[in-house]
Amino acid sequence: MKKFIIHCSVFGLIFIAIIIAFYLLTPVNHKNYLYEINHKFRLLDSVPSPRIIFVGGSNVAFGVDSKAISDSLGINIVNTGLHAGLGLKYQLESVVDKLKSGDIIVIMPEYEQFYNNFFGQDNVISRTVKCQSFRNVELMDFNQLVNIIKGAPKIAYSDLTGRNRIDSAYSSINFNEYGDEIHHRSKKRQDKVQVFTINEEADEEVIETFSKKVNEIRSNGYKVIIFPPVTLEKKYAINKDKIDRLYHLMENAGVPFQSKVEIHILPDTCAFDTEYHLSDEGVRLLTPRLVKEIRGIVPELQQY
Repeated sequence: MKKFIIHCSVFGLIFIAIIIAFYLLTPVNHKNYLYEINHKFRLLDSVPSPRIIFVGGSNVAFGVDSKAISDSLGINIVNTGLHAGLGLKYQLESVVDKLKSGDIIVIMPEYEQFYNNFFGQDNVISRTVKCQSFRNVELMDFNQLVNIIKGAPKIAYSDLTGRNRIDSAYSSINFNEYGDEIHHRSKKRQDKVQVFTINEEADEEVIETFSKKVNEIRSNGYKVIIFPPVTLEKKYAINKDKIDRLYHLMENAGVPFQSKVEIHILPDTCAFDTEYHLSDEGVRLLTPRLVKEIRGIVPELQQY
């Protein structure tokens, strides 16, 4: 029995070592959607201030026309939105170190990031840090490091079996010079878009952590604007109570959404392929609303 346990332990260690080796040594596909994060960080380094930096998940990547906003407000734009699975904590902390004097941060978090996705999804965050050659890992806390480790076997399996083939609809090559995903805007919207019900309760500890980070950024002299994500009529209808409660909790924590939810609700026909990805029609509807809201909160932008 003792020999059996030893043999199983040795086999387990060898298996883990093989997984880690595949995770670490398999080459990164530069066309992977998540590889775009490198481009976004280069923009944060190179685009001069003053500028508006959009932070959020794919609702920001797919839903913002940065050129139109830049032209309207006369200020540079950097769209760092990519994937909600990165976790709102990482999205904020990876941007903070790259802020410059005069920057304005517009946060448009997806609702789920206050429920079960604040620290990121293991497969997404594990893939992303690999795409970054493990830069910024020092910014991560224990929860995020655990997610990287948990996601490593999934990434290794995906690479080993070829399941990581690049879908032309989701690729790093589909982003423009501002960080907007633009490939989908010339494509026909899908007929059926799945809308998910929020089943969890908002995590008040997460909201408190978010509040502390926002207040920290503001205390360093930066303007922070918090908007809700774009929301389809159907999504709001089936999640109204949860979304309204989140608004209440955010307000109590001192970090309220600075926009009425109705302004960010669009017809279901404005979705491209998911509840958070807008079609070209949706982008053209949302963008002028964002311009008007930002101008109302930061009137001095009209001077730029």
